[in-house]
Amino acid sequence: MKKKSAFLAILGLAMAISAVTAWASPSTFQGKETPEINMVVPSSEDDVITPYVVDNEWSAPMISSGGSSANHYFAVNAGKGHLKLHMVNQANTPVKATLTHLDSGMVYFTKEIAANGYKDFISFDEGSPQGMRTGNYLIQYIGGSNPVKGIYYGKTGSSITDF
Repeated sequence: MKKKSAFLAILGLAMAISAVTAWASPSTFQGKETPEINMVVPSSEDDVITPYVVDNEWSAPMISSGGSSANHYFAVNAGKGHLKLHMVNQANTPVKATLTHLDSGMVYFTKEIAANGYKDFISFDEGSPQGMRTGNYLIQYIGGSNPVKGIYYGKTGSSITDF
C-alpha cells in the first residue's frame, strides 16, 4: 500500500511539474489560445488519481521529466464517443504518439509526429465511424532516446457534426 501511495505521490508531482513547465514555455500552436489544464494532484495518501473525464474539450502538456516519454490519461463517457485529437510536437526531434483503450488494451493508433510538427486523429475518419469505446484511455508521446515536449488538444462529441 505504501508503494502505491508513493507511486501516486510521484505521479502527481510529475503531472504538476509538467503543467507548470508547459504553462511557462511559449506555445508554437497557432490560431488557438491554449485551453486551461485540469489536473488531479493527491494531497494525502488516501487520495486516488482518477482519469480526467472528458465531455467537450481539453488539453494537456506532453513533457517528459527525466525520461523519453510522456503519458496522459482520460476517459470517454457514454454517448460522447466521437473523438478528435490535435497532437503537437514542440521538440526538435520526432516523437511517436499512441492512443490505447486501457479497458480492452486496444491500440487505436501509432503515429509519428515530425520535429516541431503536428498530427490530427479524427475517430470517424480513421476506423471508428460508430465512435470510440467508452472508458479509460492513455495517450503517450515516445521520444526514443530523446526528451519529449509537446501538447495535445482533444474534443469529444455525440455526433460527427459536433466537429
